[in-house]
Amino acid sequence: MAETSTTDPETEDLPALYWRLYGEPAMEEGLRLGLQEAREEGRQKGREVGREEGFAEGFAEGFAEGFAEGLAEGLAEGLAEGLEEGELMGARRFVYRCIRARDLVLSPDQLARVEGCRDKSLLETWHDRLIEGASPEECFAPAAID
Repeated sequence: MAETSTTDPETEDLPALYWRLYGEPAMEEGLRLGLQEAREEGRQKGREVGREEGFAEGFAEGFAEGFAEGLAEGLAEGLAEGLEEGELMGARRFVYRCIRARDLVLSPDQLARVEGCRDKSLLETWHDRLIEGASPEECFAPAAID
């Protein structure tokens, strides 16, 4: 707030009068505007820093959650795939054991079919047919697969 002066403008020297009339109010206005600009600039900078810190914190939380979810999903999928592959390997092993026990000889095509089969129930069907005494040709014949 500006102070009122009791000085007589006619006896006051010109620089002091000029300062009192124009300088002090201009300085106060400049101070007010500078303070207003500084507040706005501070607000803007605070928003930027807050946004950056918020992004970093949100990214870190999101990354940790995503990593945990991905790890859990990957473990579950890997376990399921591993169990399925283990069951297929076991079913193939029973087919091969039956072939060896009966001293059968498979053609390369028949061996490739057993090795490439991804259907556990089909491998079990072949095993059952071999146990029942079917020849390799009867066991692996296309009509016998249906």
